[in-house]
Amino acid sequence: MVIIEIELVYPYAQSMATLCDFCSLWETVLIRGGTHRKKAAISMPDKHFLKIFKESPQRKKYTVPKGMETFIKSLKATDIKK
Repeated sequence: MVIIEIELVYPYAQSMATLCDFCSLWETVLIRGGTHRKKAAISMPDKHFLKIFKESPQRKKYTVPKGMETFIKSLKATDIKK
């Protein structure tokens, strides 16, 4: 599992709703976030991280994948759990 800290795009409520949809599609758990908060955190399985970012997870900032920039401003993998 990879813990990812996310900075959402304004309006935060709309971005959070899209992030929730994303989580349900990718077997990902929303750990922290809210409709009036700029930051959120998710826990994503390694196999899905590999499909999206095309590399093994490392603790670092990543470029926001194409298509996700409508709801994610920036993201950073902060923890990797085996």
